[in-house]
Amino acid sequence: MVRCSAAPRLLANTGCVMIVAACASAPVQQSAAPANPVVFGYELSTHPESALATARFALGTLDGAIQMPQVRPKFTTISTHYMRPRRGGGQRQVAIIIAVDRAQTKRDSALVTLLEIRGFAVDMAEQAPTGLRRTGLPRTALSTNAPALRTPRPVTPADTVDWRSLLLVMESLEASGARRLP
Repeated sequence: MVRCSAAPRLLANTGCVMIVAACASAPVQQSAAPANPVVFGYELSTHPESALATARFALGTLDGAIQMPQVRPKFTTISTHYMRPRRGGGQRQVAIIIAVDRAQTKRDSALVTLLEIRGFAVDMAEQAPTGLRRTGLPRTALSTNAPALRTPRPVTPADTVDWRSLLLVMESLEASGARRLP
């Protein structure tokens, strides 16, 4: 289930570069991530600086580390990262990212700032202990419990815990006066 907004695709230009920066993992064989992340568009009738402060406040509802804003020519992104245990061993790093348009748009004779919110997750293998091994052979993916997908992937409703975190940030934006775009 992919939802697209009427807002311009603010994060489309940075694509993989921003995703890798948002969810860094150890270099291992890479797989192709799903191409269509779930994107939610919002508009907020305020200046871009105030919209960025609102986005930071909304991300603060999660128990994670808010990253410094990354300023780009057309938009500014702000994100929060958190880690949680992964079922089957290892950890999952999740990044919830909000892009704030740097220029206001006129809509119904009022100036609004557009926002986009999306989430990405990366599964990381459990770190193998450095103790003695029975054989001199290197550890394989099976012996380190490595997940099959090591590239950042979009958070979807199938990721129930992480999806709820994304919804919590969306509820906080709506409580701050943001209007969800269809």
